Amino acid sequence: MGILPYSKRVNSYGYPPLLANFSKIYPFTSTSVKNNVPTRPGIYELRVDDDMVEYPQGCSQTFYIGSAKDLRKRLLYHLSQSSKNGGIKRFVTEKSCVFRYVHVSEGWIREEKSFYNLFVTTFGDSPVCNHVSPKASENKLNLYL
Repeated sequence: MGILPYSKRVNSYGYPPLLANFSKIYPFTSTSVKNNVPTRPGIYELRVDDDMVEYPQGCSQTFYIGSAKDLRKRLLYHLSQSSKNGGIKRFVTEKSCVFRYVHVSEGWIREEKSFYNLFVTTFGDSPVCNHVSPKASENKLNLYL
């Protein structure tokens, strides 16, 4: 019938939580980021546009979850030559990528940790380009700029 087995289908339960008020999905390009992203704090998700990433408990378009005090600045950093995340660079170079974000004025680092943990619970592993678990401490603000 052409229906993928359950383990290969997108897991529709858990992540992202239904209450998340994500922006619409935008192309992950410098122009799109400059035109569509505020310079406010929040959480963002990087995704492949027309593909899936396999995880132990299903598939997802998401390959990175992050947060920042200035969403626009952080997303532009990921697109710059000076970005240190080779996984994100590889995805952006090899695939069509998109992003979406949620503005969170207070407690955005704690919210990122919640999103990250929900993703891990839902898919059985962290997003492939998240090399470390996010910190849930407000004292770590400068790490996310």
